[in-house]
Amino acid sequence: MITRILTAVVGIPLVLVLLFWPGGTPWTVFVAALIAMACWEYASALWKQGIFTHWIALVLGCAALFPPIGSWETLHGWFMARSDLPIPGLLVFALMLVLGADLVWSRRAPIRNIGSALFGIAWIGALIPMLVLLRMAQPLCDCVDTPIGDYGAWVVLWALLIIWFGDSAAYVVGRKWGGRKLAPAISPNKTWSGAIGGLIGSALGGAIGYFPLTADCGEYRFGWEIIAIGMVVGVIVGLMGQIGDLVESSVKRELGIKDFGSLLPGHGGVLDRFDSLMFAAPTLWFLANGLLR
Repeated sequence: MITRILTAVVGIPLVLVLLFWPGGTPWTVFVAALIAMACWEYASALWKQGIFTHWIALVLGCAALFPPIGSWETLHGWFMARSDLPIPGLLVFALMLVLGADLVWSRRAPIRNIGSALFGIAWIGALIPMLVLLRMAQPLCDCVDTPIGDYGAWVVLWALLIIWFGDSAAYVVGRKWGGRKLAPAISPNKTWSGAIGGLIGSALGGAIGYFPLTADCGEYRFGWEIIAIGMVVGVIVGLMGQIGDLVESSVKRELGIKDFGSLLPGHGGVLDRFDSLMFAAPTLWFLANGLLR
């Protein structure tokens, strides 16, 4: 418990510094590093279980899905012109290579080896980069002026607060009241009381995180409508975060492991710590584009 708290005390300020660094480049590099470490953890866990996933295809696939460094306009152009870029073509070629190479490999198992790589690309390469997309978010109104840093950084912080508040509340409530298990076949320690407590915590984090994003020419809006919107978004994003946590637990249960790594003392590896955000970030991205743009 003490180790877990110390890791958070050191890690949270570092994450916030990278997040609010002007321009967003350090945050993009940080997310790219997270993806690289997540790929390593995933491939290592599979190899230990006799599933020899093609890590080259995994890495190339994640790289092909990673957004560029730049403005929201650059990102939009990236989406529109993605089919014209060489990276997807190289990805297809790489997949064809590993499909052919697997035929002559002594450890030939195309469904397990290549299928696990495709699952990793979808799970890691498609979800974690959403943290970069959130960082690139821009307000619809030019008058919106957040207290410090870029607007997109506050959107990411909104997601972080929802997950941090939700995780903390779920842990406290679950430990104190316990009760009926939520998904005993997937994660024996999770309870319904903890899940409900987590949603309440996420609602609180959603209300707090939404307030800085309501600025209009330096004046902040505050009222029951703002609180309600923040809480509803918090519940939705928090619920998806809990589903992301269960998905990661399900993968670990299938592989017969407790954690994907030990990079973060008391928290496990990158996949263990960011599993909730992998589902929360895409959810908030879609919601924020409807609410804030």
